[in-house]
Amino acid sequence: PYLVREILKGENVASWLEKSGGHLPIAQALSVVEQVSRLLLMAHRNQIYHGHLSPTNLYKTESGEIKVLNFGSRAKGGAFMAPEQLPGSSLSVGPKTDVWGIGALLITLLSGKSPYRGDRDPATSSRGVPGIRLLSDVMSNVPESLEELLLKSLSTAPEERFKSASEFLEALEGVREKISGLDLSEVTPREQTFNQMGNSEGGLDFDTSDYSPLTVANLRELFVHVDSCLGARVQYGLGSGEAQKAFQRAYKAAAYALDEHDGSLFWSLTPYSI
Repeated sequence: PYLVREILKGENVASWLEKSGGHLPIAQALSVVEQVSRLLLMAHRNQIYHGHLSPTNLYKTESGEIKVLNFGSRAKGGAFMAPEQLPGSSLSVGPKTDVWGIGALLITLLSGKSPYRGDRDPATSSRGVPGIRLLSDVMSNVPESLEELLLKSLSTAPEERFKSASEFLEALEGVREKISGLDLSEVTPREQTFNQMGNSEGGLDFDTSDYSPLTVANLRELFVHVDSCLGARVQYGLGSGEAQKAFQRAYKAAAYALDEHDGSLFWSLTPYSI
């Protein structure tokens, strides 16, 4: 027995992505996922599923053709693991898992970010399946049709996703038509910004326009917990059980806010902040 394999000349898509500054222009990213989707369409017709689409499992040839490698490899963790692939999940793995993988691949090619908020690994998350990030959280001026395409393909509930690679391809063509006349030069990854923030009433005294609604909500909750800490310290004393519980809640809220935030946070500390 012997196996004949194609000799590929080019580079891994992960390497290509790195050389391109961590993200690709929209036209190139859509071309990649279209090629992958068409290949998956043929594979699914023969009951063959990939199960672990990622830039490291794709190869760009010298002619620009995209090859999909490592069919049948099992995802053991990492940002490209679909929710139904998590240990203990009762959901079945199949065509819609690859649809999720196409969406995960697209958001990474466009933004350089993983599909999960905070770039968390769902296999090691202590709080269940992490939230799926919006493309507009990490990119500016995102066309609505492109956002909607990703929202549907990356749904944590398989029944809410595109039913097949064929349906995804049809939607992808619709996105192309809608954005064909738009100036896409302004659709770029958001730059990380540093801001001063906070007061004890849970209000945010800085411009929140660069932050996602989830980040703003988490920060508001955090400052409410910090205010509770200060009150508990005055009322019960720092060493009391009530004060310690309040500080633990504030610590968890801070950890959660930082973990879910896309970008950097700068918090100005003074003696009055502690």
